[in-house]
This record gives sequence, C-alpha cells and structure tokens, in this order.
Amino acid sequence: SGVFVDEGLLHPTAEDKESTGWALEEILGCTVLEEVTERQLGTVVDVWLLPANDVWVVESETGYLPLPAIADAVRRVDVQQRRIWVHLLPGLLDIVELKSGSDSAIFVDEEADAD
Repeated sequence: SGVFVDEGLLHPTAEDKESTGWALEEILGCTVLEEVTERQLGTVVDVWLLPANDVWVVESETGYLPLPAIADAVRRVDVQQRRIWVHLLPGLLDIVELKSGSDSAIFVDEEADAD
C-alpha cells in the first residue's frame, strides 16, 4: 500500500502562504521593514490571534506597534531571510504603546518636515 499526496500540499508556495497564513514560528522574530523606505521598524515579538485577523506586535526601542496581518498592511513576507515588508496604514502609528520611561514617539519619520 502507499499514500500519494500532491507535492504542493507538502511544500506550499508563497501564494498558498498568503491565503492560508504563516505559522507562528515563521513570523516571530522577523525584522519588519517599511516597504518604500526599507527603514527597519522593529521585530515581531508577539502574535494576537483575533477573530477578524491576526495582529503582529512589532517591538522597537521605544514601544510596541500592533500591526494588522492584512494584505493592505503586510506587503511581503520572506521567512527564509526573516524579513517582513509593510505599508503603514494611516492612523496606525497613533495606536503605538510606548515603553515605560520612553518619552519619544515610536517609529518617528526622521525625514518628515517639522512644519
């Protein structure tokens, strides 16, 4: 007797991963980069499994950014290189939780005009 399984089920493609999601161990510890500028935002330190969508918690030196794991925000995931490229949705930086003792904003765009 033998069991035959389509190879695609054993080794999912990138498209399959985007539709079915990633395993926690594939996401935790990944470096998060802003899509356009390639600026490093932090590291995924927690995953909230919520009914509507998962939320990946990104830790920087100054705080925690809850990043919704949706196509509008998560643009590309490379689990081999442990990198995630994201688009920061409007208002997302407004819900950052600062670390205690931190008085500076998280993920501040140093190139933004102060005016």
